[in-house]
Amino acid sequence: MNWEQVVKIKKNRYIVDQKKAQYIGLSQDEIYRISSEVAQHNQLIQEIEWLSPHMKFENGNLNFDAKKARQSGLPEKLINQTVSDLQKIKGHIQSSDSFSIMVVKPSCSGSNKTISRWYGKDVYMDSCKANKLSALIGGGATAASVGAAITAFAIPGLQVPATITSFVFAIMAIGSNAISYANAEGCGVIFRYTYGGSLPFWVSSQCG
Repeated sequence: MNWEQVVKIKKNRYIVDQKKAQYIGLSQDEIYRISSEVAQHNQLIQEIEWLSPHMKFENGNLNFDAKKARQSGLPEKLINQTVSDLQKIKGHIQSSDSFSIMVVKPSCSGSNKTISRWYGKDVYMDSCKANKLSALIGGGATAASVGAAITAFAIPGLQVPATITSFVFAIMAIGSNAISYANAEGCGVIFRYTYGGSLPFWVSSQCG
């Protein structure tokens, strides 16, 4: 539980409370490990913040506007990687330097919400969004692309980058197969994750 004890969010960034870490007796190696994890989370937050204004989820389509991203001065490497991530998904389209994951007449089941628990959160995601997420992860998308997509899904409680980095790392670790299996009946899925990943992460179906 060391992460939960010494890591806080300030101005949409994670910080390590060094004094508290020393007070509870963490070793320098443990503090260094947590600080390294915090740096990874903060880098992902930055990339999601860059991508999110240009990633939209509308009418069943996940769209990335690479042209506007370039006009906004985003790093070219990040833009190219995001475009590549979407291109790996079967059914993508290209138009005016924008890329989309398309679904024809989507029929989505399940709810979209988050429930706070003592260990972290339970995240409910409908079947369409779960399919998109599984496809991205299965195609080898980066954490930044996955995070921007989740932000575009606009699920209450998962719309601020600093609140979703633990979730992003957790779902990428569990993999696309587990998500697809949980969503096999088309009811949507429930993700359970913890802040800092100190407890097991799992995904299950929303089917009653």
